[in-house]
Amino acid sequence: MQYKGAEVSAGENTGALSFIDTSDISEYAVPAIQWACGGGVINGYPDGTLSPASGVTRAELLTMIDRID
Repeated sequence: MQYKGAEVSAGENTGALSFIDTSDISEYAVPAIQWACGGGVINGYPDGTLSPASGVTRAELLTMIDRID
């Protein structure tokens, strides 16, 4: 997104760190996850997880792309 010129900064209060599996987020990915959560691009799963160590389906990826302004 930064390459495309989008604003990618996110504040600390994005909800990204409220998932029960937050400790599974790689340190380098935390700013991107905060941006994506803060912008409504990702919302996590109903069980309160983000599942950062698993892959995404094509449907999930398309949903994320569609949510990007």
